[in-house]
Amino acid sequence: FKISYFENTEIVLAELLPQQMNMKEYVKNILIYFDKKDFSVSKFIMNEVSGDYTDVEFSNKKPNVSLESSIFTVN
Repeated sequence: FKISYFENTEIVLAELLPQQMNMKEYVKNILIYFDKKDFSVSKFIMNEVSGDYTDVEFSNKKPNVSLESSIFTVN
């Protein structure tokens, strides 16, 4: 990926452009938004060449929370 960075007073935006031909066939770009308060990811967008996209917004973030190991057990 070729990565470009943009920023304003609230966010840093990283734009990732695919460089490999097999990836360029499907992915136009990936946009990752970082909140300047704590530099956690606040939004992720993957734009496809077809015009489809995936848009994920992160809210109510709780970094470094302890998790019970039992939630990772497969029954």
